[in-house]
Amino acid sequence: MNRFDEDKFHYVYIPNKMVSLSKYCSMKFLLAFSFLMVFTASFGQQDTVLFLKGRSMPLDITSFSASGVKYSAYYKENGKKVNKPGTIEAYRVFSVSKGGERSILYRQDSLIGNFRTVEQMKSYVVGEQHAFNHYNPKPFFYGGIGLGIGVMLFDTYLPKDKAPAGGEYGLFKSPPSLIPLVTTFVYTVGLGVPSVSLKTSTVKNPLLLQDIDFQDGYTRTAKMRRVMSGLKGKAIGVLLGMGAYLILN
Repeated sequence: MNRFDEDKFHYVYIPNKMVSLSKYCSMKFLLAFSFLMVFTASFGQQDTVLFLKGRSMPLDITSFSASGVKYSAYYKENGKKVNKPGTIEAYRVFSVSKGGERSILYRQDSLIGNFRTVEQMKSYVVGEQHAFNHYNPKPFFYGGIGLGIGVMLFDTYLPKDKAPAGGEYGLFKSPPSLIPLVTTFVYTVGLGVPSVSLKTSTVKNPLLLQDIDFQDGYTRTAKMRRVMSGLKGKAIGVLLGMGAYLILN
């Protein structure tokens, strides 16, 4: 609803033949025009901040400058207005939409880590948003839950040959160790290593498939979502296993 979606980008198409865009305009011009069209169509007259992380935030902006954005209220995902003023630092913001007019606050500055040009950052933000809209991290979340529970079962299992004479043995009969914590760290770090594949069928603007900044934005955000989902799932699994241990032991 309040999301920047590159799927609405437009490209020149003739039935059964994709026309070379260089015959019409430069790729930079197309990206800039599409970015403006999507931003305007998505948010209308609603004041909005588009972050460098790819997320957007609808709010009531009172003023903005090179130092930041001041607002009097913001809106939750369900549309509920929260009358709580605040300030957003400029280094977190790519652009601001106020009264239907968009202003870019992002500036290329290697001293603060902004190595990309404005045009490159546009592509990067679009890639981030594509990952938010199309990358599915749920398998790693549920996998983390299963792994967390499995590790707790293994960690608290006491074999018969190691149980004291006449004592109980089996599941939840051994006190937990550091294994659940260590495996959580290993699992989370491991999720950040493999590369992320981009499904070309989800990218409706073929020019973006050739854009390295778009790909970088997508890869970074998809990996972040994969790692965070895995971490949450693993933590939940361990907590469920710990709860079962405390209740049954």
